[in-house]
Amino acid sequence: MLAFRSLLLILFFALSGWSSFAQQLIEGQVKDADSKEPLAFVNLIFNNNSRLGVSTNIEGKFSYSSSVKISSITLKYVGYASKTIQVSSTQNFVTIELSKTSVKLDEVVVVAGENPANRIIREVIKNRDLHNPEKLKSFSYSSYNKTIFDYKFNASNISDSAQARVNKKLKGGHVLVMESATERKFLGPDLTQEVILGSRVSGFTNPTFTAIATDFQPFSFYDDNIKILDQNYLNPISGGSLSKYDFRIEDTLFYEVDTTFILSFKPKKGKNFDGLVGELYISTKGYAIKNVLAQPAEKGFIDLNIQQEYSLVNGENWFPSQLSFEISAKHYPTKAIGFSGNGKSFISEVVINPELNRSDFSATAVKSMDDATKKDSLFWQTVRPKPLTKREEITFKVVDSIGKKEKFDLLLTAGEKIAVNKIPLGFADVDLANTVVVNKVENFRLGLGLFSNERLSKTFTLGGFGGYGLRDKTWKYGGTMEYVKPGETEFQVKVGYLNSLLEVGRSNLDLFEGSLYGFRSFLAARMERVEQIKLTSGIRLFNYLKVKASVSQSAISPYAIDPSIFAPPATFADFQNLESNITIRYSYGERLVQTLGRNMSLGSKYPVFLFSWSHGLAGEYGDWSYNKLEASIGYKVFNKNLGETKFKARGGYVNSPLPYGLLFTGEGSFDKQFGIVIEDFFQTQKPYEFLSDQYLSLFVSHNFGSLLFKVKKFAPDIVVSQNAGWGSLSPINAQFGVDYSSKEKGFFESGLQLQNLVKLNYLNVAYLGFGFGAFYRWGHYSSSSSMENLALKISINFTSN
Repeated sequence: MLAFRSLLLILFFALSGWSSFAQQLIEGQVKDADSKEPLAFVNLIFNNNSRLGVSTNIEGKFSYSSSVKISSITLKYVGYASKTIQVSSTQNFVTIELSKTSVKLDEVVVVAGENPANRIIREVIKNRDLHNPEKLKSFSYSSYNKTIFDYKFNASNISDSAQARVNKKLKGGHVLVMESATERKFLGPDLTQEVILGSRVSGFTNPTFTAIATDFQPFSFYDDNIKILDQNYLNPISGGSLSKYDFRIEDTLFYEVDTTFILSFKPKKGKNFDGLVGELYISTKGYAIKNVLAQPAEKGFIDLNIQQEYSLVNGENWFPSQLSFEISAKHYPTKAIGFSGNGKSFISEVVINPELNRSDFSATAVKSMDDATKKDSLFWQTVRPKPLTKREEITFKVVDSIGKKEKFDLLLTAGEKIAVNKIPLGFADVDLANTVVVNKVENFRLGLGLFSNERLSKTFTLGGFGGYGLRDKTWKYGGTMEYVKPGETEFQVKVGYLNSLLEVGRSNLDLFEGSLYGFRSFLAARMERVEQIKLTSGIRLFNYLKVKASVSQSAISPYAIDPSIFAPPATFADFQNLESNITIRYSYGERLVQTLGRNMSLGSKYPVFLFSWSHGLAGEYGDWSYNKLEASIGYKVFNKNLGETKFKARGGYVNSPLPYGLLFTGEGSFDKQFGIVIEDFFQTQKPYEFLSDQYLSLFVSHNFGSLLFKVKKFAPDIVVSQNAGWGSLSPINAQFGVDYSSKEKGFFESGLQLQNLVKLNYLNVAYLGFGFGAFYRWGHYSSSSSMENLALKISINFTSN
């Protein structure tokens, strides 16, 4: 028996030795010869045999085991010169560098028959829903994400000295390294939630922005529109893309029983649309995307390249396994010194179709665990696919020290505050909305709004404001005390006192829609002096429903009904108003992200509905009994072939006689001294031209983008719009001493805008675009003079390209 065991042991070692001799394992990495950055998805052929091949992964690495001795490796990569190297049987790891070629891709020319690349793309389009992970019933996975930022030195005359100073300061480390570990679950068709288990950012002890750090590209490459930096690009594998993109087979890779076609794509000449350029690696196993490299065809201030790698799960479903992006702002913060970032996500523990229920999800699509920023080294060793490099370790050590010394966390807090229009000042925040106010009655109101912040209490806020109108020469002031319960319910209770000016015709829908320094507030010319005590409570229910309820008692004095005077007509009297209100906002499918210290909405692809019911109580503290209803619905949809359509409907109704200020007015935005396009207002209608106790307004616009006109880099957005409104005023609500009309017969206007005619550089990262709009008023309420019906306005917007 012992001899038999010895024989088996000898045979085992003999076979192991033969196996080791017969199987040659070779690994390596392919890099760019100039930048030394890894190259993803490079095609490698061994021994000049097209059936012995493999591709590099997102990190430029490859691994190949062969029973045949490997003597040579041939590398092919779109945009780079092909290269062949000789290898010996003793080489286990090789580093190969490829040089870019100046040769541009030829035009696609097919002499006879159909372009074979098109036949492949047709198969991909036909099968794309089968391979789109977000068409699955459900899935879950874990991911590790790492993003590295560095300076890019552009000017050669300063690069050496500047780079030396940076290297000395950072001691050879990067400018910034971020890493996070997350778990995500998805339930079709649109429920998703990602939990950040751990997050770490060099220089910061409590980073709150890791939730958006990796959101530079879509999770997969199968939707009709690929959104990159908030810009929609037509997917080359969307329906109808063959008429807009040119495709070419660049290479074919054979690996075991699978064949991979490498196709390049770019927009056809003369086609006006936002397109991409890049390469698709298509597997014949289901004609699925195996790898993709893409970037916008039109360059802007910021360059962004995305790379995605897919792997088979359970031998059946193609699922993203690695995602990567490279972002570069060449001339920010200065023209000589730019900024670049490289991010990678490694996806693991993929489960297809796990048992999930809708109750497992909340409205917060991305949220952080309470201890996410406090994870120890053991946690990070567990979740990292590979250890940090020496340079990355130096970065955390050095930049953490710099961050502590330079108080990076305080700077981050300041940035978070500015994002919500506040400036931190110790234990309090300066509220810009109550510090500088602009309208036609006051001209400028200069004052100060000061409210306690989280340094004093994370749940309670106490503060107030005071300001002096330079034109009406009166003081306005007020204060609030608020309790907010942290968490997804967003529960709040607030009590406040106000002695200030409010515009007539104000709406409770603005509780959710109001914005700081909206241009329309500059035109406010009819105001009331309001002294008010108000109690408000709000909460989020059932994920997508937000509710606010309030009760208020107000003493109201008509203040400036005519912009040329401050005293109202004699027919307008002071009154008291006791009002209860409930306002709801329902946004199905809305995605929230916990970032920058608050819940940030990523919007919804479904309509957003708002409803408000106000009830007036007559008695000792109120002079009017009434029910006032308002509702609105807004919807925005993007079509790959037509552009973006926006729709907004708004209406209201009151059932009782009311003072002027409580009726519906203020829908217009036409002012000869202020010609700026203001969305969701009538462009040819004066601010208070119409008065109603019931009304309906419709605002529809469509932005063709550059689909209709484009000459090189001159590509203005072409926007058409149609607005309409109806309203009536009961005789019992007739107001004397003030000019107005009612619009029973319908108010109509049409518009044409050319946006981004002039684009000004904004900090070398975006453009401030200026355009021109012409709006024409027609129908019953139009003037006999064509020029009186015409409103010429300027449009202002930001654009990334």
